[in-house]
Amino acid sequence: MSQENIDAMVLTTSAGEAEPAVAINYEQIDTIRGITICLIVWGHCLLGWQDYVPRNTVDLFLKIAVIETGKISTIIFFVVAGFLLRPKLRNYSFASFCKERLPKVYIPWLSFILLFLVLSIIQLLPLAELWASRDLKQFWWYIYKLTDGLMLYTAYWFVTTYIVTMLLLVWLRDQAESAWLGIVLAAVTLFYCINFYYNWVAANHAKAVLAYAFFVWLGMQVNKYYPMIQSAIQKVNWAVLLTALSLSFIISCMDAKYLSGIGCVDPYGSNRISNAVVSLLFFAVLLKAGKSSSINKLKPRKTVYGIFLAHNIVIFELTFIVLRFFSVEQFESIWMLLVFNLAFFVIVLTVTYGLVWAITKSRYRWLVGISNN
Repeated sequence: MSQENIDAMVLTTSAGEAEPAVAINYEQIDTIRGITICLIVWGHCLLGWQDYVPRNTVDLFLKIAVIETGKISTIIFFVVAGFLLRPKLRNYSFASFCKERLPKVYIPWLSFILLFLVLSIIQLLPLAELWASRDLKQFWWYIYKLTDGLMLYTAYWFVTTYIVTMLLLVWLRDQAESAWLGIVLAAVTLFYCINFYYNWVAANHAKAVLAYAFFVWLGMQVNKYYPMIQSAIQKVNWAVLLTALSLSFIISCMDAKYLSGIGCVDPYGSNRISNAVVSLLFFAVLLKAGKSSSINKLKPRKTVYGIFLAHNIVIFELTFIVLRFFSVEQFESIWMLLVFNLAFFVIVLTVTYGLVWAITKSRYRWLVGISNN
């Protein structure tokens, strides 16, 4: 069922009563997808940024702010996932959901992980040494560590979390929109938020699989109450909304600085409560701004997932090329490092988009989740 047809659907409530369909502007959601994928790619293009040692207070806060901009979109992606899930959720069984998602999400994801794994083996492992020693145990240990790293420490962790969250909500589809489930999921998210400060469990956002389920549930609520939410947001003055966003961004940066100071292993984790507030306010800003025809001309509905899957590989390969000519340590000024990273981001995004667009026009479009039928 296409997203365009969802507007005309008549949804069924848990009581079996007809619920009139509402006109949801999915072109607006496409714009949000397009903007947020750019921020996600930006967050992964920051070569040398984490290791840069600030020379003064301005450098310190610029470093934190730049890294923080790359963390805003993650939660929004989960909200959008829930937004798009709700209209079709009651038509799914556990098996039918897996059957539909298999060619569109899972097979492309696994294909890119395997491609990235092969490239990593060729370019990172000491193959000549391993071949000479015939040390199969060491070889398979390297493979395990590479696979673990790809699935949990690159952008591909998002799909791992997405799969678990979606399967959970499909399994609980009769209660998926209930307040009690939202409270339970919010409690789980809150646990992970507090855990950043106390490190009860591994404080790594990529391993906090259930920490994002609440935001998918929240996206379903946004879909359900879309007219009311959209109306309320349009009544909020731009100055008020942007001031709230700016203040929350500053607080999130200060939070990241504090977490760094206490030795948190993931001080910029996207599921921090301060970052969640920034992300949701930014989502509200995007809802208020509406659709962008210029962004939608780039067909984000067709290309965003492909960009998400491919950009890590593009970054990986381009980094090898860039580091032949540049060393991030040579940038004494953080401003020059910022210009360098902006240029790198533009190149990565352009190459990735061109690659994905070419794939969508080929018989290999299934690699980016588009059916050949």
